[in-house]
Amino acid sequence: HFRTLASSVGVQLFRRGDLLVNPVGKRTATVGAYISDSEKQQLVARILAAKSKSGLTFNQIAEKLDLTNCYVAQLLLNQAQLKPAAVSRLSKILPDISAEDLARMQLAPLRGFDPSIIQEPNIYRTTEA
Repeated sequence: HFRTLASSVGVQLFRRGDLLVNPVGKRTATVGAYISDSEKQQLVARILAAKSKSGLTFNQIAEKLDLTNCYVAQLLLNQAQLKPAAVSRLSKILPDISAEDLARMQLAPLRGFDPSIIQEPNIYRTTEA
């Protein structure tokens, strides 16, 4: 089901168990779907533009979806997976989100790693220990 969904929106899929190496090259992750950082940024920009156009806050959207505002923020920032049960409700609340973007939101997102985070002194000392 997800392969058909993903291929219809042009998302490159990997078989379960395939490994991805992060940009730093030190960690790997097992993935089901992957989009580039720039594609993810464009997706998030489109989703947030639809939210902005609706004039609704994260809290208002959360109340209408019967979800927490934190989870809604994660959904709209493509940091959490949109469950099939919420798709039709979200599309009614934010009608400017395209069907392709809703399909992409249903795939498990790949969380990224920013190498600059490790340079923050407190984080560096914690990982050093």
